[in-house]
Amino acid sequence: MRTKVLIAYLIALTLATIWPGAALANRVRPFIFGLPFNFAWYAFWILLGFVLFLWLDAEQQRRERGQ
Repeated sequence: MRTKVLIAYLIALTLATIWPGAALANRVRPFIFGLPFNFAWYAFWILLGFVLFLWLDAEQQRRERGQ
């Protein structure tokens, strides 16, 4: 399951930061937390990746303790 989630995220990240996704976010307004929309778009994907990897690390540690 962890591998499938990671692969799905990496595919979504790739699509969100190149042509299909970047074209959707290619505008300045609205500002989100003071950032132009296109910057906030990339910051969202980076933050989502950080949270995902924290979750995967916690799952791995939980599994190692359980063995």
